[in-house]
Amino acid sequence: GKELDIDENDTSENCYQQLIVWDPEEEEIISGYRFIKCADVLHTIGSEDGHHSLSTEHYFRFEDKFIKDYLPKTIELGRSWVQTAYQPINSPRKGLYALDNIWDGLGIITVMNPEVEYFFGKATMYPHYNLECKAFLLHFMHYYFPDNENLLTPKHPLVIDYDAAAFDKMLEGLNFKEGFKVLNQYVRERKEIVPPLVNIYMHLSPSMKTFGTAVNPDFGGVEEIGIMVKITDIYEDKKARHLESIRR
Repeated sequence: GKELDIDENDTSENCYQQLIVWDPEEEEIISGYRFIKCADVLHTIGSEDGHHSLSTEHYFRFEDKFIKDYLPKTIELGRSWVQTAYQPINSPRKGLYALDNIWDGLGIITVMNPEVEYFFGKATMYPHYNLECKAFLLHFMHYYFPDNENLLTPKHPLVIDYDAAAFDKMLEGLNFKEGFKVLNQYVRERKEIVPPLVNIYMHLSPSMKTFGTAVNPDFGGVEEIGIMVKITDIYEDKKARHLESIRR
């Protein structure tokens, strides 16, 4: 990345806040997450001047029900990053430390904002990821984490031609844990892995919603999966690890 990499979401009147993870032993910043309380920018949603206070509004169309019933109680999680030395591919131990501390930070945010009920944002996929694996992964997420209310739709949807019926048959009758084993084996046989952040989100809550996948022309054509998690539905072991110790 660049030494200085900011955009309108960092500098505008309705800018994002920054969650920063600090390593006191090494005395360096190791990771961060950009976030914003959606209630603070509701007046800008659907703006006709083309300015979007929420990053996701660039890539997804918000339905009225989502704006009215969900956004006032939601924090949008924006761009996240982990510095090179703490990325799992370079140091599994430091990588786990960085991710764990990011989630601890998100736990602090929920304690400071008890009125917030949802985390909302996007997980990134990359164009070079194996196409067969990508098709199954995205189908899998829609299969287990659907948006039955049609709250959001991608503005520039990623279109992949694949046999949905074949994937349905592979997952038929399986709960999430069983289905994930099938997915994991499928991608490993093709020399891929389930992307780490996507993996974390899928194991966070049984009621997670996914909103399809949008192509992001502003960031090298990466593919953004829209995701929303209800905080009270986060698995108990995750809440105990990242929330309860903070509340005490």
